[in-house]
Amino acid sequence: MLQKRDRKREPQAQKDLVAKWNESYPIGTPVSVTKDRGETKETKTRSEAWMLGQSSRSQGHTAVVMVEGISGCYSLERVKPI
Repeated sequence: MLQKRDRKREPQAQKDLVAKWNESYPIGTPVSVTKDRGETKETKTRSEAWMLGQSSRSQGHTAVVMVEGISGCYSLERVKPI
């Protein structure tokens, strides 16, 4: 279980991941996605990465990106450039 101080660092680490991803991988980058049941799918990104849940009152909680052929977004932890 994360300690209280670690939970506060997590959103910043996710924001850093978004920035690094967007610098390195433009829209259209070929990727491999690990889907919910563990199978993988090769596809391409169709958006920049962003923080899910981000609003004027919240910094968000998960770095995500959208990919072709799959509805919704996927955590960057499950998306690997190929």
